[in-house]
Amino acid sequence: MELEAEEKLGVLVVCGDRRFWRLQQESFERETGLTPQQYWVHCLAGGAPKAFETNDLVLEEHAVHSGAIIMGWGAHGTRCGGYPGLDDETLKQKLDEAVKKAKEKFPQAIHYRIWSEGEIPNQKTEIRRVK
Repeated sequence: MELEAEEKLGVLVVCGDRRFWRLQQESFERETGLTPQQYWVHCLAGGAPKAFETNDLVLEEHAVHSGAIIMGWGAHGTRCGGYPGLDDETLKQKLDEAVKKAKEKFPQAIHYRIWSEGEIPNQKTEIRRVK
């Protein structure tokens, strides 16, 4: 059964880096059709991987308990303050691990992996639904 737009709720987890958080938010909205009023945002240095490493998932659990079924899990390369010194490939691996954990913890949800990299004004973001 397809949900009506007003029934959809979600949650988005991103890093707070000024270069990427808004790009990831816009990508999430375009891909899911959600408006900013239809989802919660958890923003922390290190994004989704850091949320799982620190077990800081209170907002995500609240959102799911409140009806969220769409979940976006974001991280970025090009130097992350949440992971000083880690290269992009390692950060991508951390994001993939976080998405895998998210699917296990929230199996009823629709999950999106969101990755960004690059310097202003040449950043790029890729988003994909994870099955």
